Amino acid sequence: MAIWSLLEGPFVSFLLAGGLAFTALSLISEYKKVFRANPRAALSIEMLLNAIAGSGGPGFFAALLLVGALLCVASGLFSLAFNLSSYFGGAV
Repeated sequence: MAIWSLLEGPFVSFLLAGGLAFTALSLISEYKKVFRANPRAALSIEMLLNAIAGSGGPGFFAALLLVGALLCVASGLFSLAFNLSSYFGGAV
């Protein structure tokens, strides 16, 4: 069995998570402005949560997209671990 067939599902899940996260962060224009001004200062959870709460409807939609991205990453990691363990003959 080819290794690509085992990695295809997690790869698609990680791509979807990246797309969701990109869309969420592009909805929050205030966060983009702060990130472009000082990327190191904008990498805090507090700054992200303030940007989400302060932007109203698009911010809450962005929060929903970020939760979806986290779920996609979690399912991709689980799928990757399960597929690789079955490929190498171990049990999960």
